[in-house]
Amino acid sequence: MMNKPTAALILVSTAAWLAMAQGAAPALPQLPGISAGDCKPAGEKAWTNADQTPVCRALEALAQMTFEEKLNFRGSLPRLGLNAGPGGDGPHGVAGRVRPGQAPPPGALGVTAFPNEHLLAATWDKNLAARVGKAMGEEFAGKGLAFDYGPTINLARTWHWGRTAETFGEDPYLTAEMAVPEISALQGQHVISVLKHYVANNQDIDRQTIDEKIPERALHEIYLHAWKQVVERARLAGAFCAFNGVNGFPSCMNQDLLGTLRGWGFDGFVMPEPVRDAVAAAKAGSDRLAPAVIGAAVKSGKLDASTVDLIAFHQLVPYFRLGIYDAPMGSPAANVSTPEHQKLAEEVAEQGAVLLKNKGAVLPLRQIRTLAIVGEDAGENASLQQTNSAVYIEKPSIPVNAITQRAGGGIRVNYVPGNAVIGPLAEMQSHFTATFYPGSDISGSPAGNRTDDAVDLAKFPPPAQFVPAPPPGGGRGRGPAAPRIPWSARWTATLTPQATGRYRFSLTGSGTAHLYVDSRLVATIMKSDAAITVIGAENLTASKPVEVKLEYMTQGRAANLRLGMQTPDSGAVAAVQKAAKEADVAVVFAGERAGEGMDRWSLTLPGDLDNVIETVAAANPHTVVVLNTAGAVAMPWIDKVAGVIWAGHPGAFDGSSIAALLFGDANPSGKLTMTFPVNEQQGPATKPDEYPGDGKVVNYSEGLLVGYRWFDAKNQTPLFPFGYGLSYTTFKYSDLKVESGADGQRTVKVKVTNSGKREGAEVVELYLGDPAAAGEPPKQLKGFEKVRLKPGESKQVSMALNRDTMSVWDDATHGWKVVPGEYSVSVGSSSRDIRLRGSFTVR
Repeated sequence: MMNKPTAALILVSTAAWLAMAQGAAPALPQLPGISAGDCKPAGEKAWTNADQTPVCRALEALAQMTFEEKLNFRGSLPRLGLNAGPGGDGPHGVAGRVRPGQAPPPGALGVTAFPNEHLLAATWDKNLAARVGKAMGEEFAGKGLAFDYGPTINLARTWHWGRTAETFGEDPYLTAEMAVPEISALQGQHVISVLKHYVANNQDIDRQTIDEKIPERALHEIYLHAWKQVVERARLAGAFCAFNGVNGFPSCMNQDLLGTLRGWGFDGFVMPEPVRDAVAAAKAGSDRLAPAVIGAAVKSGKLDASTVDLIAFHQLVPYFRLGIYDAPMGSPAANVSTPEHQKLAEEVAEQGAVLLKNKGAVLPLRQIRTLAIVGEDAGENASLQQTNSAVYIEKPSIPVNAITQRAGGGIRVNYVPGNAVIGPLAEMQSHFTATFYPGSDISGSPAGNRTDDAVDLAKFPPPAQFVPAPPPGGGRGRGPAAPRIPWSARWTATLTPQATGRYRFSLTGSGTAHLYVDSRLVATIMKSDAAITVIGAENLTASKPVEVKLEYMTQGRAANLRLGMQTPDSGAVAAVQKAAKEADVAVVFAGERAGEGMDRWSLTLPGDLDNVIETVAAANPHTVVVLNTAGAVAMPWIDKVAGVIWAGHPGAFDGSSIAALLFGDANPSGKLTMTFPVNEQQGPATKPDEYPGDGKVVNYSEGLLVGYRWFDAKNQTPLFPFGYGLSYTTFKYSDLKVESGADGQRTVKVKVTNSGKREGAEVVELYLGDPAAAGEPPKQLKGFEKVRLKPGESKQVSMALNRDTMSVWDDATHGWKVVPGEYSVSVGSSSRDIRLRGSFTVR
């Protein structure tokens, strides 16, 4: 017997096709919450009429589609003349997957690798964000791509997160104010922004299983704020739901969260990451789900056929609204990287770099005859971008080359890479006793023992019983994937050092691995979904044997592990010391590799970089450190060096941008978007249940006190505060005024003067303190403006405060309110460098 949903579906489809056969237009579908009242007859192929609203065009197209077409719809339907390209990854440009040893595909060539988002955010320049959005939109459209998987507007809740480089930092207001112009401009180029990841994807460890316990107030004020702003102000067209769960429900199946998104006016599609239950996700409001699963659910009566209509409708509307079907389609082979885009990328790298220290005005470089450049990160292996969603860079600007060229013939540049590498080291050769265990925790009876010449699972794979059988059908896409078999192992070997000195060890792989040298933990990989490299170092004595022990747990992840080692090189150390001692100034480049699928487990720079910096600083007091890191790092050497620049991941123009900054062709104006703690004990989320959790639950017990809010509330002094950044000139603040306007609005005005001797840009930051009764953090960023000034020049900066920026979430009413009382106004150059104070009262 035919069930009711299937019968109704056949009747609707039959009626539509009969109407078309008779030359009549099918009736527009009736969808819950969607009004077709203003849709008027628009002639043949009404969905192609650009004079109609996007909603009407989507309904007209939907009326022409068969059930199978709706079920499988992914943006294109040539039968109806709806042609659009696919999507592409790339939070900072059109990403291209290039396999080692193979030529890059055409789609990966001819694109611009912009700096990662954390550098764009560090410019604090809204106009620059809009220019980047427009340029990226032009490149995606030019490559024939209809949408961009990005950017990321989740917050850097903790320095641990491996995807920090994709973020706009730790503050929701700054994130919104930079993301809105970028997304608006990108979508203005007929490209959908599929924003990542709704919501509170703040760690990659256990991201598939973790449920975040977030207080209601913190959820709305901190984690949902930027999402609300980009929906309401940028008309966001697409969104990824997150891997993680929130307060008991997986994000892609969280009806309350997805309902909140729609409640703000979101009319685009929700693209799920892998979901456990596609039917539940469809009921909650996710789109683009597995057609076979959804079709079967409709056939069995678990889903109503109208759900399929709604899923197709959510996808059609943004394509029509952004004019994608009406615009010419680009080509993957097109070269879309224009000179203007390249200049813009370089400008972002220059403006986003943050000058953290400049003792004795060591920078900009001037009146020097010799310059030492130290570190692998200054050469061909520079940390240009995050490790995943990478843009293929055809001709990267290498720091040492650009610096040498800028220095000219009058300055001798001596480049010494040293041996503190951050990539995989040469394979460690020894006689390893390998013991394998079923399960993920190295316990119980061993499954087998053997002797290996190295720890390298590509050369010496695990026993056959731990290798999954090929999937039915013989390959990807032809059947279900074989489940991974969890297993664990321990390798032990005796290492007898041939020389006394510092030995370096590298672990490359995924899963969890712990390397011990004589019971001392040297390197760790923790629950990584991606293959990453971590490096540790240990001082060893010649002829004194030590035990090397490596423990590995796959934990359901793809098996991948390799152990490398580098012996001491006294010649390399001596070369670094000699170059530093002979130079007028020494510049050490220190980078890190980070990205999706991994988190950081230490604030320490990778490998032996701290030791290298200490060595150079001991030889030359005029040492400058350039940090190409995703975010905060510890700096035990900070008092021994003269200068520090945080340069982030600058993209294709790493070398030219840092050369311009070092020599003063560009004046640093970047400001930190993340607080840099002194050590791992400072800041929020320092307890295991707060990060990373137990694999199932993580508690956001800091509530509203994310980032600088925590440091202020707990009276902790960070290494460098949020909003901090120096310049080669100085700025004076004066004449603070707080003026009242209509509807309770306040306007904060301040005069800023360039009191130095060269042109520069200052970011004026406005922090608001609520009345005590509001129960808010001591102060929060509520306004900022970037102003460029010539020496002696002054400008008045105005920043508006309205009811939205003064509102707080009320858990009792589940809504927003403005608390009456006295509000404090703090204006300054960082969250800890407040120059002027004022107040106003709300009655």
